[in-house]
Amino acid sequence: MSAVDDGDNRFLNGRDLTPYRRAILAARPDLEGAPLSLNPDGWDCVAVEGAGHVFKFPRHEAAAERLIQEPKTLALIAPHATLTVPAMRLHHTPVLFSEHKMIAGRSVDSAFYATLQTPVRERLAADVARFTAALNAIPVDKALAAGCTHQRPRPTLEVLGQRVWPLLDDDVKGDASAILTAASAYGPDTPVFGHFDTHGWNMAFDENARVLNGLFDFADSGVGPLHRDLSYTAFISPDLVARVARAYVVITGRRLDMDRIFNEHGVLRLIELADATDDPRPFVDALRTWCDDLSRWRGAQPHGDKA
Repeated sequence: MSAVDDGDNRFLNGRDLTPYRRAILAARPDLEGAPLSLNPDGWDCVAVEGAGHVFKFPRHEAAAERLIQEPKTLALIAPHATLTVPAMRLHHTPVLFSEHKMIAGRSVDSAFYATLQTPVRERLAADVARFTAALNAIPVDKALAAGCTHQRPRPTLEVLGQRVWPLLDDDVKGDASAILTAASAYGPDTPVFGHFDTHGWNMAFDENARVLNGLFDFADSGVGPLHRDLSYTAFISPDLVARVARAYVVITGRRLDMDRIFNEHGVLRLIELADATDDPRPFVDALRTWCDDLSRWRGAQPHGDKA
């Protein structure tokens, strides 16, 4: 079996489907002959899809710990969820991996979101806001007692700046500096239990019904800052994250700082760049695109962009 670079053969990490198929069939012999497809590009896990199921294989120890916790997190979430979430099962032999039924629907990327009409965007935003509010209403101490953890510590802003500065093109250094400066001025945020990964690749959107069927990938769920939890839909569009924030305010009565949500997302983009282990270029380009999109969106708002 193909293993991670450190030689730990508990984890599969290759691009050859054969060892993954062998592991799946050892646990699910009833799937013999079923077509399987490999998605080897996940951050923490390699995914295999087939027979209406998703199988996730952790790449390393930290990912394995999060995968083991995920079914417990989903059990906490399920009674409160306003959208479909996975019912996950773990297999421990021949290697650790998870299994759950696929939630029907496609992902929501920026290009697809741009094709959606305003009523569909509003419903999508309302569904995400309602789901986020339901998770945020779960008491933090209850989430921690269920084994959920605090969000992984971020590098300090000073260290983050030092790591990304040599990787940035001159035309985005001003944007990066503005993001870091704004982040340094914010005080403590409200701690909440949340998904902390509600981007379009974790969505299952029904193209025919034009509704969000469900959300998945809760390995990063835990306790962290409210504005950060609300910032992940900005991976799709500044328009969507603003709609989600406005709907969230109506649902919860909480006050939000839209600028802070946008800036939290900017910090996420910088952390992605800092963590790039191969070519940083796609992450520099993504940061540039995000800053340009946000600038255009703000310029098109007739009444400001406060939530």
